[in-house]
Amino acid sequence: MGLRVTLIGIEPSAGEGNQSRELRYEADKIIRLDKAQLSGFLSGRQAPPDRAGTSDDPTSAVAVAAADYAEQWINRATRAEVDALIAARPVIPRHLDASLLAHVESKIDRSLREQEPLRHAARGAFWDRITAGSAN
Repeated sequence: MGLRVTLIGIEPSAGEGNQSRELRYEADKIIRLDKAQLSGFLSGRQAPPDRAGTSDDPTSAVAVAAADYAEQWINRATRAEVDALIAARPVIPRHLDASLLAHVESKIDRSLREQEPLRHAARGAFWDRITAGSAN
């Protein structure tokens, strides 16, 4: 009785391989899929042209995306909801915070997990926009 291991990988564009040497050594069978085999199933895509900020300045991109989210939230919220949120400052309700961070991550195409300075920047930009909007 035993276990058979099949390693399936995508042919690297250059170099010796994209799987670890140890993993290849331990595999009973190695299958490499080349570009021609995958072209019917996968296609490349380009980043949307109007992305928030640039990859050179992630803090700026985060701030733009967070302010955008705050603007959308203000447009959906009632005056009482905005007032309640401001009264609870600096606390952002958990569901709203999770939604904010998910929105920012999707806009900048980057995870904010383990990125406390960027998460802090997102929350700061959110509050800046919320408080500016409450004055109107």
